[in-house]
Amino acid sequence: MEQWSLKGEFTLSCSCTVFCPCVLSLGEHPPTEGHCQTWAALSIDQGRFDTVDLSGVKAALMIEIPGLMSRGNWTAALFVDEKASIYAVKALTRIFAGKVGGSTHLLSILLGSFLGVRQVPISYRREGETRLITVDKIIDGAITPVQRQDARRECRHPQQRILDRPRRDGGARRQVALPRLRPQLEFQWTLG
Repeated sequence: MEQWSLKGEFTLSCSCTVFCPCVLSLGEHPPTEGHCQTWAALSIDQGRFDTVDLSGVKAALMIEIPGLMSRGNWTAALFVDEKASIYAVKALTRIFAGKVGGSTHLLSILLGSFLGVRQVPISYRREGETRLITVDKIIDGAITPVQRQDARRECRHPQQRILDRPRRDGGARRQVALPRLRPQLEFQWTLG
């Protein structure tokens, strides 16, 4: 089995009216709108897939979840920065399609349809504590962590971990242009 590791920053936003009831309930509570449309962005500081260096690569996922998160049948698409090598694209495709072990392997069970991968311009930057993410003309998001009573520490859910890195949105509200997933992402091809 392939060896891989990713270290960096992971930012997530969804269409629920409150902070992700699916995650907080460990998949037992439905999305507030009955279904979930979510996007996630990843800025990899250090990463490797076998001999492929993934350091500096940016990627994003768009996922549609038809009901309870734990019931699966998700539809997902992967976006990788246009500057990434074809080897990095193939590696991230295998990781985020759940084809390799580790923390993303669960995706192989939850995904009902993987629409494929597309290389597009991706910008992931910080302005203070806010993360500004742009994925071509598909995602335009701003995530700011919610502060705890102790204003020096960000609010995070203690059980949430992905890719060996705590989530950074911590319950943040978002300003996002999130299109309906299916019309935007019906790819004619797949890679990997």
